[in-house]
Amino acid sequence: MEVTDNLSNFALEISSKHDFNQLKRELGRAKVRKIKIRTMIQKKKILVVPKNCIVQIAKAHGCTKTTVYNALAMRSMSDLALAIRNDAEKNYPSRWADKIYF
Repeated sequence: MEVTDNLSNFALEISSKHDFNQLKRELGRAKVRKIKIRTMIQKKKILVVPKNCIVQIAKAHGCTKTTVYNALAMRSMSDLALAIRNDAEKNYPSRWADKIYF
């Protein structure tokens, strides 16, 4: 639970129904109302390549499969990662996709 005190107003962000009920018990007769929960959604572009091509890309660039996965997921921005993404995009069946994080 995240508590915010704004002068005379008392706002509380509650993450579950259990927290809401617990707050009602603690405050007793005080007025408690539900607040909408805001979920932050983030999108990230990734390059999707078939699994059988990952080993071929790793051998072609002289690196490990982990390096290829990190490059395709945009976790690395090194020269090798850029070369891996360019190679995967041009020479292997691939597509750009959005990965959604909550």
